[in-house]
Amino acid sequence: YHGINLEKEIERKLNSEEQPRPSQILCFSSYRPLRDTNWAHLLALPYELKSVESRLILEPKRESALRSQIPVIGNITDTISSAVSSQYEEHPYPRWINVALAPVRKPAEFLIKKIDPDAWNLDSRPIQVPEILIAGCGTGEQPIQTASKFTECKVVAIDLSLSSLSYAKRKTEELGFDNIEYINLDILNLENLSRKFDIIECAGVLHHMDRPLEGWTELVRCLKPDGFMKIALYSRLARTQIAEIRHIIKQENIGSSNSEMKNIRRQIINSRKYESIKMYPDFYSMSMLRDLLFHEQEHQFDLGQIKDYLSKLGLVFCGFDDERIVREFQISSHYNNTIHDLDHWDAFEQEHPATFAGMYQFWCRKSA
Repeated sequence: YHGINLEKEIERKLNSEEQPRPSQILCFSSYRPLRDTNWAHLLALPYELKSVESRLILEPKRESALRSQIPVIGNITDTISSAVSSQYEEHPYPRWINVALAPVRKPAEFLIKKIDPDAWNLDSRPIQVPEILIAGCGTGEQPIQTASKFTECKVVAIDLSLSSLSYAKRKTEELGFDNIEYINLDILNLENLSRKFDIIECAGVLHHMDRPLEGWTELVRCLKPDGFMKIALYSRLARTQIAEIRHIIKQENIGSSNSEMKNIRRQIINSRKYESIKMYPDFYSMSMLRDLLFHEQEHQFDLGQIKDYLSKLGLVFCGFDDERIVREFQISSHYNNTIHDLDHWDAFEQEHPATFAGMYQFWCRKSA
């Protein structure tokens, strides 16, 4: 079937009070969202397609209902923020169904001491129920995972995209979390929130802002003295091929329509030059591909820049979050016992340029 002819055939059957064949529905829904049709409510899907009905019709309907319940604080006036918001309204990110929850919830003291065992004086500042900000929460995977780690905590999760937040709120309901508050808010407008946090997590967000340091500064203002912050930023070295493709896309003025993105993906698949890009899971989903190669804004960093930013912001580096990477660093005879030295980490990355393909993900602490 051609897509248009298939839809006409489905409509003809429904108007004649017939039901289309399951294969027709499955074929159509592979190309266009069922929720966007004006006939989805007429479908009487068989038991075998109940999961399809739930995923493609009922769940989006629930998200539409939840959308109006999400508070909106401040207007998005920054040009890049507006463009990024539009991108994620069209392609919420990341796409996920199941999430890996922490197997055992633990007290805040245990988890905080794991981040930095030497910096946190539990006697001077006991913390039972940490207040946590997830800045740029996307579709909710991160705040849900974070909430699952603590015996008790209060989580505020903000994002530019109401579509992403609606998905997040639905999944949060399904998983039974009642301690996550979602707000439509730009990081640049955080002063409107008028709250301070013990922990702030901002993963993969700052490098999509027009001025990353300005956004990071706003986060620091919301962090309590001696509070902890988890940051994730793109590595310039690890994303060399991605930067090259993004340059070609910009130079040739290629848009982000589905057909244009598929065409670029096809060219990459047929090329032997960009093997590392094919290793990213995001390469194989349209919304994820847009985030990977067609994002409205992307900055990349090196560890020298990050060291400079930490100094300007009054933050102390506490270490990288990925235990596997830390072990690899430690077994190198050149860098043993220097896991908090970003100069040594920089030298290590130069020797192993793919180390941070999944971003620099690290913890830092606000000086009192």
